[in-house]
Amino acid sequence: MYSSGLGVSEDHAEAVRWSRLAADQGLARAQHNLGVHYRDGLGVPQDDVQVHMWSNLAASRLTGDDRETAAELRDRVRAG
Repeated sequence: MYSSGLGVSEDHAEAVRWSRLAADQGLARAQHNLGVHYRDGLGVPQDDVQVHMWSNLAASRLTGDDRETAAELRDRVRAG
């Protein structure tokens, strides 16, 4: 909600904080969201290592198209 300003003011740092809490508990979508935030430098500095780590974790837990999306993010950052 903080990432897109749904019902609250847009605040990427706050979005990262909540996503991190959920990601640390194993929520794959939150892990993928963190990868996107690190890729785009939204609320955190751009960091390819973090993009790879979070998107790889997400890809290992997701299925179907969601898994493919996370794997593509991981593979793009790995390719440089």
